[in-house]
Amino acid sequence: QIPKPPLPEFKPQQPQRIQLDNGMVIFLQQDHELPTIRGTARIRGGSREEPAAKVSLVSIYGQVWRTGGSKSRSGDELDDFLEARAARIETGGGSDSTTISFDSLKPDFEPVFQAFLELLREPAFREDKIVLARNQIETAIARRNDEPSSIAARESTRLAYGRDNPYARIAEYATVGAVTRDDLVQWHSRTVHPNNIILGMVGDFDPA
Repeated sequence: QIPKPPLPEFKPQQPQRIQLDNGMVIFLQQDHELPTIRGTARIRGGSREEPAAKVSLVSIYGQVWRTGGSKSRSGDELDDFLEARAARIETGGGSDSTTISFDSLKPDFEPVFQAFLELLREPAFREDKIVLARNQIETAIARRNDEPSSIAARESTRLAYGRDNPYARIAEYATVGAVTRDDLVQWHSRTVHPNNIILGMVGDFDPA
């Protein structure tokens, strides 16, 4: 019986869409409420395309892409650079795509975006960070039966898709150990091309 006023009409702002000559699609969304700029590049290709003998390749790639740094600076140096500017650059891998994103204050946009481009174009995939990523996944394998709910989720997915389906495959010690630095380099070379990327940016900037 409580009277309900009508909801205001929902009119979300539409981003500006640009397609470059090289095929990259860019979405620009202005938001001047705060002096920040953030963006995400989504790249087609994910774990469903990785070889069955190397399950976890995209997971390792998504982690080491960031922690391994670029050819011009290590991941640890990148950490220090970003922390001094209250900025963030992150990477990750999913079932159908990989991502690299940044978040910065407007005054620091130029140097942070340059670091973002360095990592996008020239990742180093340093070997010590690959070892660390492998160890973390192997630790997760060792503990994956600790919770009944995780067992149920894993096995129900296998029942639904089939054990050998890319959406139901799970990492094992052998598949993690089979992933090499060359695999990460080749994956990056194969997937990171302008016509395979959608870049979205939102924040306090002039689209021009």
